Amino acid sequence: MLPVRQQSKGMIDKSERLKRLLAEAHAWCKGARGRQSELAAVLGVPRFAVSAWFAVEPKKRPNAEQALAMLEFLQEQRQGKKRRPSLPVKK
Repeated sequence: MLPVRQQSKGMIDKSERLKRLLAEAHAWCKGARGRQSELAAVLGVPRFAVSAWFAVEPKKRPNAEQALAMLEFLQEQRQGKKRRPSLPVKK
């Protein structure tokens, strides 16, 4: 019996890509105090949500928009760019 969906040669499992992204984000956060809060602020999520994503067996994962924002943020950090947290604007 064939699996329902076979992966093409060279294709990376989507969950593997997310695991690698979260591992990179976790390593970046461990680099200095306050980084997990900074990442949470940039993504517009509570710090405990980011912490939960880094669990050994996370019950929740970032949604697609959060994952893309995390990817962009980490790329900026690698390039040495600083970004201010995108906190909600008070009216």
